[in-house]
Amino acid sequence: MAMTYPTTPGYRGARRSNRATLALVVALHGAAIAAALLAKPGLIYEALPPVIDLIPIDPEADVPPPPLREQPPVAPLEMTQTPLPPFVFNDAPLPPPRFDPPTFDPGPPAPPLPSPPLPAPPAPREPVFVGARLASSASALQPTYPSAMRRAGTEGRVTVRVRIGADGRVKEVQLVSATNDHFFEATRRQALSRWRFEPATRDGVRVESWQTQTVVFRMENA
Repeated sequence: MAMTYPTTPGYRGARRSNRATLALVVALHGAAIAAALLAKPGLIYEALPPVIDLIPIDPEADVPPPPLREQPPVAPLEMTQTPLPPFVFNDAPLPPPRFDPPTFDPGPPAPPLPSPPLPAPPAPREPVFVGARLASSASALQPTYPSAMRRAGTEGRVTVRVRIGADGRVKEVQLVSATNDHFFEATRRQALSRWRFEPATRDGVRVESWQTQTVVFRMENA
């Protein structure tokens, strides 16, 4: 059993056609089911109408494509060729290149940078000085008691300043104080003849030096 579908141009016509087709299919299936129920059991398959395959209809299938717009004819391109000017060979030498050095304004000179402070010179090293030391015995230091002072029973004291040479011998005797001139004279002669010293040194070198000595005259030593 062939079925025909009403054709209606456009999307709306297609929708109305689908609805009518669906209603017709439902009615046919209902009639087939009713006839099958009323028929004999052995004839149920013969009374059924053939199955109709429904093909979904695309709503846009019946829409005709828009008409093609006619394009205006295109004029063919015309190729024109402009002749080149004739080549003229010029063998004249080229001028030397000119170079102008750039000029710029250096502006005011920058102030001089402050010079770093110079390091302080090292302090001069003081020389190592070692004073003279007595090398004579106590008996050699004590002068002979003056006879006049011994007879008079006079005691006294003498302080002298002596210059000690680099060889350790006394070179000069100066009076600082004395009870009597006899005591000073006896001390001066003893110092020049008998006094000996370990000479003073400066950085290990023997040098002259001055030293003060005191001599005591007592009657018990006379």
